[in-house]
Order: sequence, then C-alpha cells, then structure tokens
Amino acid sequence: AALIPAVQPSGKGLATVGLPEWQSRKTLILIFLFSSVLLEVGLFGLGPSALIALGTSELAAARLASGFFVVFLIARLGLYWLTRWIAAEWLFLGGVVGVGICGIVATAGLPELAYLLAGGCTGLTFPAFFIWGSAHLGKEPRIASLMLAAALFASATGPLLLGRVLAVTGLGQLFSVLAVLAGITARGLCLTSLQRWRPLPRSQPPAP
Repeated sequence: AALIPAVQPSGKGLATVGLPEWQSRKTLILIFLFSSVLLEVGLFGLGPSALIALGTSELAAARLASGFFVVFLIARLGLYWLTRWIAAEWLFLGGVVGVGICGIVATAGLPELAYLLAGGCTGLTFPAFFIWGSAHLGKEPRIASLMLAAALFASATGPLLLGRVLAVTGLGQLFSVLAVLAGITARGLCLTSLQRWRPLPRSQPPAP
C-alpha cells in the first residue's frame, strides 16, 4: 500500500517480549489485513481494466485511475483528523464496508463513480489496521515488521488469487467479487474481533 509507515522504533528501552504465538487468537487479525490488502490490490491493479471491460473508454479509465489515487491520498491524509474522533478499528471497518458498498454501486450500473469513491475507502484501511494491530499484537518491536510482511505477502499473492476467480467470472465482475470479499471481511470483523476485544481509546477532540 502507498504511504505505509516504514520507520520503526529502535527498540531501546523496550522490553523484548517475543512475537505472539501463531495459534494465538491475536494473530487472527492478520487475516483481516490480508483481506483488506487484497481489496486494495484488486482496485489498484485491476480496477481500470474492469472499467474498460464494462464499457468505459481507455482515456476515461486512465483519468479515473488518477482520480482514484487523488481521493485515496485525501482520505489517507484525512486520517490525521479522523483518528482524533474515531477509534482505529472502526475506521478500518468503515473502509472495508465502504469498499463493499462501492462494489455494489458499481454492479448496479455506476462503476465510474463507485471506483472514485472506493479510493477514499481504501485510503483508510491500512493505516487504521496498523494502529489497531500494533495495540493488540503487543509492544514487541518486530510487530511492525510482521504486519508489513503480511501486507506484502497479500500484495504478492492477491493478484494470483483474484486472477483465478476472474478467469471464471470475467474481468467485468471485479467489483462484484470485491463486494463479496468486503462483505465477508466486515462480517468476520463484527462477529469476532470487534466484539471480543476492547476498543482502543480515542483521542480527545481539540477544545473549541
């Protein structure tokens, strides 16, 4: 994902407590990271081609791709203010649900508008997950590297998985496929993580 945190603390003064065990329930949130990155790479890499398959001209698809990343960047920068009011796990859920809604809108006949709006939704997901995951996986300095490695793994394998599905459904069904994936991810979040784990404390809004 673009603009992802790349700087980690040096680890000085931090106790090394070890990475969580793979069988620990805590590591299950990496599944949600994988799904959200899969949504991102689908929109990044295949979105313009899916628009063309649905009848959008190549020039219009190129312009929409630029617009997608403009909206993506605005949303990502907007997290500076949003995280003061909304806990990170709810921002992550909102981004995933937003991608699902955009997929439904695209399937309903408005793919260009849906693709632009999806840029804002995907702009929220990875940084929000990074904050949430860092809090729940522990203070071990290598946690950041673990999450980045999981995201890169999803980026590498995601196109292969999506390619196999779209070979059956057709490229024009990309938005439908992503809507289903987003729905499953959001459902899993609501049934497991967000119910069982204590929400992160929200920052207090600035005084008027």
